[in-house]
Amino acid sequence: LIGSFMHNFWLFLMFRALVGIGEASYSVVAPAIISDLFAKDQRSSVLALFYFAIPVGTGLGYIVGSEVAGATDDWRWGLRVTPIMGALAVFMIIFIMQDPERGAADGSKLKPTSPISDLKSLVRNKSYVFATIAFTCVCYVAGALMWWGPNFAFVGAKAACGNKANCGDITLANVSFKFGIVMTLSGLLGVPAGSYISQIIRHQVPNADPIVCAVTLLVSVPILFFGFVTANYSLSLCYGLTFFAGLLLNANWSIVSDMTMYIVIPTRRGV
Repeated sequence: LIGSFMHNFWLFLMFRALVGIGEASYSVVAPAIISDLFAKDQRSSVLALFYFAIPVGTGLGYIVGSEVAGATDDWRWGLRVTPIMGALAVFMIIFIMQDPERGAADGSKLKPTSPISDLKSLVRNKSYVFATIAFTCVCYVAGALMWWGPNFAFVGAKAACGNKANCGDITLANVSFKFGIVMTLSGLLGVPAGSYISQIIRHQVPNADPIVCAVTLLVSVPILFFGFVTANYSLSLCYGLTFFAGLLLNANWSIVSDMTMYIVIPTRRGV
């Protein structure tokens, strides 16, 4: 909220970075708490529900931000809406949420070790290291898609329209609004679909989780590529292909977190 009133770029950047630190901390700690409350397939389902927040919230951010900015004629008001929801989340964490014992759902009796020992153990855990590196790449792609996607689609649509009639109706705000709807829907369907498919397969195939992640990521690459190439020819086709690419990308969110929970002992899951 304070950052939206800053007229100095570096101060604005600093306050936005603080928001990022808070959100990143929440994203790390919350799955560990969920793993202490639920186990096995039930944990997978709850993690899928939790990970609705990232793609759906991002999509709604485009919708709400573009609408608020258009209504107020000031993009800063788009940043002044979210603190209300953040304050509500803080209130619920302080007064409603109960922090369980570490490993309670798994029946773990392990004692916590020092942070240095935890980090050394995690570095030696190859499954954890490779999963972290891979998911960092996924987040990089998803972040680039969210940041550049609307602009890319807008430029492509304007280039395809040229000097035709009604080209003025193609605006960045309108494209961002529709892009937000596309990404919200892909998150609503992709996150539970990935978790559900993985839960079904893992009872027959022990390493089903990484297989589902690998297949969905590999298939999403050509779809996303051609999705943005087609922006020069058809904006509707661009939205459609981007939706399917987002669907496949979002299928990974809860699965990766679930894998991390069962390859790391309870006392180290919050590190």
